Amino acid sequence: MLKLLIKRSKRDSPFKVRNKIELIFEENKSTIFVGLNASLKSITARSLGKWKPNLESIGISYEVIYNDRTQYDPGEWLLDIIEDSRLILRAWLKSEETLSIINRYIEGWKSTIEGQSDLRSMIEEFNKVSKQLENLLNELGLSFVNNYLRLKKGLDTSKFSQIMNILETTKKEVLEKIKGFGEELTIENLLPLDVEVMGEPYYGMEWIVMRDLRNKMKIKRETISSSVASALLFKYVAAFLSNVEYEKKLIIIEEPEEALAPLQQVLFMLFLDKTLSNSEELDIGENYVVITTHSPYIALAPRNKRTYYFSIVDRTLKIEESIPRKPFILGEYLLLKELE
Repeated sequence: MLKLLIKRSKRDSPFKVRNKIELIFEENKSTIFVGLNASLKSITARSLGKWKPNLESIGISYEVIYNDRTQYDPGEWLLDIIEDSRLILRAWLKSEETLSIINRYIEGWKSTIEGQSDLRSMIEEFNKVSKQLENLLNELGLSFVNNYLRLKKGLDTSKFSQIMNILETTKKEVLEKIKGFGEELTIENLLPLDVEVMGEPYYGMEWIVMRDLRNKMKIKRETISSSVASALLFKYVAAFLSNVEYEKKLIIIEEPEEALAPLQQVLFMLFLDKTLSNSEELDIGENYVVITTHSPYIALAPRNKRTYYFSIVDRTLKIEESIPRKPFILGEYLLLKELE
């Protein structure tokens, strides 16, 4: 069991902590953070793995406790965070176009000054700048992809296959439950994209293979959308959970609802819930999953969960264990009033 003990706020902190707050994270159970924007959900989740920004970044002291031991060593854990910046894939393509233009200019300058000994050092500098730009774009736009490649190196292929089989079973169960309600869906419609990444990290988008399962055709990289990152999300989580290099694992998933339709959001959470509930049979060790979300579908779908509701009242941070529905009631009420 993990505990996050939020202790006190410093005098210059923009937020107050009037009383100690204790959050409990149970092994192989999802912990879901809900609440309005800027209620410190993500910053609190990041504090578990000491990613920045965390609570200390805003002047709030905290402590992470594992099995009642205060000496929590993150180095013994596989720690990962799926940030909402994964959706930058399309922006990366635009940036890549800009980089290619810059490189053409650089090549032109190089040919102009070639042979001039006093300017040869400039060629080396141009090359350095070009490489730095390429690395920067890859890190910003492809971090989600590169992290997936790193996870693949440590996974157990048998466990990964078992987890992906859980996904396929969950798809069939979902389709069976909604059968006859509205349009008829197939498994290919439910998750139409298949994404795989091969090679080594930081080799670029040519290593990403995308297929449309509805027509069995590859997707041209210049036509991709944010849905590609969300399609990869299922395999990413499966790769993380099937890692055998670490017994203890912690993953933070920020707003998995991005680019997933409501039905796909429910599918993702049911898939995750079933995998964690079968962790002993799968022999995948201790797994702690923390999800920040604004989606009622993400918050309400899993049975095996603990939910915390975040709010800021008079600059004071309040976190209470809550039924998942609470933060969404006001939105539902407003919608009903508008429809009257």
